[in-house]
Amino acid sequence: MGLWRLILSKSPGGLGSGNRVFDAEAERFLKEGEAHELAGRIDDALKRYTQVIDRWPRDVRAYVRRGNLLIEVGRFAEALADYEAALQKNPAWAPAHYNKGNVLYQTGRLEESAEAFRQAIHAKPDFADAEYMLACVQEDLGFNEAAIDS
Repeated sequence: MGLWRLILSKSPGGLGSGNRVFDAEAERFLKEGEAHELAGRIDDALKRYTQVIDRWPRDVRAYVRRGNLLIEVGRFAEALADYEAALQKNPAWAPAHYNKGNVLYQTGRLEESAEAFRQAIHAKPDFADAEYMLACVQEDLGFNEAAIDS
């Protein structure tokens, strides 16, 4: 299981949180994409998630799943674009803010990363993983604990 899949699987609300626009066929395509992913067929998984996006563009789960895979293969700019597309469709979806924060953190964009984690926490106040990552970013930015608490 890739790092980003593990992070998302532990994220409050799971992959489909906040998404109401999907049907049985979209669900089947997503499961097929996941099966390809688990079997190590990354290109096939990316194609399947892209098919979901093309056919059901409001299904934010496909953007996030594809974004997670893109991170695993080092395509950070494309992953960021997928998380931003998911947020355009569902601006209050905490996992998309969280994943956006992670990709920004991975690429050294710390201020933007901190803001994405703040947005995740705003959307889901008990989002412990986002709180932890925000603290990591703030430490990297040179904030001390006293500044964080105030």
